[in-house]
Amino acid sequence: MAGCMKTPLGTEVDLGSGHTVLDGVPAPAKGARQPPPPLYGPCLLWPRSPISATAELLLLQSEKWLQHNNEQLISATGIT
Repeated sequence: MAGCMKTPLGTEVDLGSGHTVLDGVPAPAKGARQPPPPLYGPCLLWPRSPISATAELLLLQSEKWLQHNNEQLISATGIT
């Protein structure tokens, strides 16, 4: 028997694994086709995050630093 209970907000209830809780959004009818989820979500359209931009900047700076130090090491040792 299904029904609607008027329970004050904040009341603790004991729910077991055999209980079903509905949030007011009706479930789709059985056999009804659901549209597929979108292939391209909004995350692909967002610009780079500050973290990824910072990581790229640090990578580029470290590559320049390594190249500069390698050039100095080669000129100091006379290796060609």
